[in-house]
Amino acid sequence: MRLYAQTGSRHQALRQYRECCKALRSELDAEPERATLELHEQIVSGKLQPLVPALVSTGAEQDIDADEAFAIDLPRARLAGRRQELEQVEAHFGRALGGRGTTVRG
Repeated sequence: MRLYAQTGSRHQALRQYRECCKALRSELDAEPERATLELHEQIVSGKLQPLVPALVSTGAEQDIDADEAFAIDLPRARLAGRRQELEQVEAHFGRALGGRGTTVRG
């Protein structure tokens, strides 16, 4: 939900909340936890805004180098010896945030 909201997909974030509630009820006969309810309220009220509104897709291709537009701080210690792979993930993540997502193969 947070990722959808922060990348400008408010509709998808709210859809994800409904799916979460449905799964909790049908599979566990449970309600969402307080943190989930609070996140939902932040999204509904507009308190949780996209991280970089200028880069959210409006349907037109963005003319931005997303690889340079985002400083991604991923935990490098857990990926020791995987520098090339980490750089590829960071590049793909940056492009996705810029509206040009692709599939990453391992």
